[in-house]
Amino acid sequence: ATGVKDTGNRAAVTGGKQMDAMQEVVAKIWRADPDITLEVRTTGHNHLPAYFRPAKNWDLLVLYRGSLIAALEFKSQRGPSFSNNFNNRTEEALGLAADSKMAAERGLFGKLKPWFGFIMLVERAPKSLTKVELPKNMPFPPDPIFEGASYIGRYKIFFERMVKEGNYDAAALLTAEAGSEHFIEPSVS
Repeated sequence: ATGVKDTGNRAAVTGGKQMDAMQEVVAKIWRADPDITLEVRTTGHNHLPAYFRPAKNWDLLVLYRGSLIAALEFKSQRGPSFSNNFNNRTEEALGLAADSKMAAERGLFGKLKPWFGFIMLVERAPKSLTKVELPKNMPFPPDPIFEGASYIGRYKIFFERMVKEGNYDAAALLTAEAGSEHFIEPSVS
């Protein structure tokens, strides 16, 4: 009725601007070599062709002489609803990886295979750090690696496996308490 789509904590992570500062830090790294002039795009429409859909708007693109060098996605999650958001974020990252890998294999980005990266920032809070129970009564037992893992632990497992299996070339999982500038990197993938 008011026209406001998101309120409270949800608006803090769905507004689309919460990761802009981190994108700019990463963009500066790509721009740091004075001998190579890279085109680094961080704002606006950074659409690339996709395989299972017409296009995907990436958070950061790196181009050199008309070739795609790298594409990075930046996402965040804060509480209190870690369960649903964890599932949504991992499904999103899985879908993006599959779509991009197929597009690259079919030459939709040119002849070079681009480098794909994913950066995830998760709020360090009691609910993200507490052991999460595994579902009961499944017809098969879950992978034991998830036993006793918190949501942050599950993200660590997820991104390490995504890199290990070649779905992303690199992934960074960062955690921080709300309002803090200090972060912890549970996994370097």
